[in-house]
Parts: sequence; structure tokens; C-alpha cells
Amino acid sequence: PREYSTRQEIVIQPSRAKTPTNKILLCTLFDLRVPITLDDIYNAYTRFGEVLRVVTFTKNGNHALIEMGSKEQAGLAFKHLDGTDLVRGCCIMKLQYSALEKLEVF
Repeated sequence: PREYSTRQEIVIQPSRAKTPTNKILLCTLFDLRVPITLDDIYNAYTRFGEVLRVVTFTKNGNHALIEMGSKEQAGLAFKHLDGTDLVRGCCIMKLQYSALEKLEVF
């Protein structure tokens, strides 16, 4: 048997892509079939604003942290790049806003 909600009202939460919370994006890369360089990531994001820093790491998958010049630029990059291929046919980018306030590179 089917069960239906008994709520009187449905509340739709606003998309995170519409409300940038940070200028640092966490990009998780899926379906990597070719090597990805920092330049590949930089070139994809610089179309949407100033890219201040890019860091890649492989803890529990393949990731990049991208610090944009502003929250608005990060929001624009999120809107256009989330779920798209970094390289045609592979290297899918899943984005979220990072909890970091500043990206430190050592």
C-alpha cells in the first residue's frame, strides 16, 4: 500500500547554488579517465571570475578546493559547473561550498 504525507504544506528549500555561502568551492571529481592538472581546473573556473588558489587532494576520492575572488563568483561557477564534465565525456564535477574561510597553501 502507498503512504502519503499528512503535512498540510510543502516547503521547498532554496538551492544552495542560488545562495552562495562561501567563496571556496569543494569539487569532487568522478569518472576520472584522464589525468587532470591544476591548469585544467584553473581554466574551467577562471571563466566565472578570479581564481585565487587551487589545491588538489585524494583523501577518499579525487578533490579540488578552488578559492574564487568573491562569493558571487563562486556562486556563478557553482551554477554553471556543478554536475558537468571537466573533460568531455569524463571527469564529472560535483560541487559544494567549503566550510573553510581561507584556503592556505603551504
